[in-house]
Amino acid sequence: IVGPGQTYIYAILEEAGRETYYTLTVIDPSSSVGLPYEESFNDGKGRFYIDDVALGEGLTDVWTHDGDNQCMTATGKADGNNKVSESWLISPVIEELTDAEQKYTISFEQAVDNRFGNLDGETTLWVREEGGEWEPLAIGHPTAPEDGTLSEFETQTVNVLKYVGTKIQIGFRYTSSTDAAGTWCIRNVSVNGMQMTFDFSATEAAATIGEEFTPPTLINDYEGYEVRYRSRSTSIATVDETTGEVTLVKKGSTFIYATLYDGDYQVRETSYKLTVSGDPVVTLPLSLIHI
Repeated sequence: IVGPGQTYIYAILEEAGRETYYTLTVIDPSSSVGLPYEESFNDGKGRFYIDDVALGEGLTDVWTHDGDNQCMTATGKADGNNKVSESWLISPVIEELTDAEQKYTISFEQAVDNRFGNLDGETTLWVREEGGEWEPLAIGHPTAPEDGTLSEFETQTVNVLKYVGTKIQIGFRYTSSTDAAGTWCIRNVSVNGMQMTFDFSATEAAATIGEEFTPPTLINDYEGYEVRYRSRSTSIATVDETTGEVTLVKKGSTFIYATLYDGDYQVRETSYKLTVSGDPVVTLPLSLIHI
């Protein structure tokens, strides 16, 4: 064994012109992988490893490679019977998620059948900081056909922003019982970072008093934070603090700000310049209106 990874070991019978091979996957749990990290499961489990926590009598494995669907498949069924099992498909350690302005996600494709007792509870995704405890991540599942066959593969994407600054591992946890043992297929796993945006769709906008005005759209990739709006000059235009809806007051220019808050802490701020034209709407007192 030289290092972690995957290779093929061949045996060649030269005189007969025959050869055969097996796939060898070498895992070093102490080693880590960088970002972006992708594991297709086209030819095997790649850098992932399997932790069989519980195997019912007669069940030798839960996670196996499915060459037809090029995925890893978990089932707790053996000899036509449902077995008690708990098995994890676990990634290597993924290098530190370093950039607070990156949107870090886990994405994967999955397919299921309808033989689960509790699909959401028996097929789950978990994450842990290196050396820490596993924490669940909320995921959805495809709708399985009623005839017991596999669903179509669907892509699921989950944010892991709270783990910025740490090294992580992800784990797919499968369980079954004597009452129910479904089939769960996983492929094309990736952990990646994308630059997050907090900005308006335009840096300048023009509006005319008395005409409908649609402000630039706020592009906000930050989830779980509060956005507050304000206008530099409320004599030109005012803005609703929570919705960003603008009310035009008089001719001139101002800046409309959007600020991202974590509690009382200002995280990000962006703005656009608003130029207002037209005359203010004058409202006459009722006593001056003659019919």
